[in-house]
Amino acid sequence: MDKSPPNSFGSQWLRAASELGIACQSPYTLVVASGPRFTFEVFLPQFGAPRGMLLGTVFDKAAAQAASLEGFGFSYLDADHSGEPFELSGFVECLRDWGWAAKGDAPPTWYRLRRRDAV
Repeated sequence: MDKSPPNSFGSQWLRAASELGIACQSPYTLVVASGPRFTFEVFLPQFGAPRGMLLGTVFDKAAAQAASLEGFGFSYLDADHSGEPFELSGFVECLRDWGWAAKGDAPPTWYRLRRRDAV
């Protein structure tokens, strides 16, 4: 369930995920076995690393280290795009850069297309 304002970073990723037919959760809390909890704005389970990709907007060294140790990919992105129109192609570019990581599942058609044919 999205608990983010309509134009927030998380909501933008949820919209992109819906349009692209991929899984996305916003927000996501990573609970480390030793006890700490770290909240990321977005979780993309099919991309980036064996356990998925975690996205944030403010770098947190401890959260990044925990994500890496737990088998997640992570990235911190600029979230200030409030005056810019929604451009699906930018999301596709990020997803292709991170790579399809869902073992046993075929990537969506748009992912397999060459960049010039992409969404």
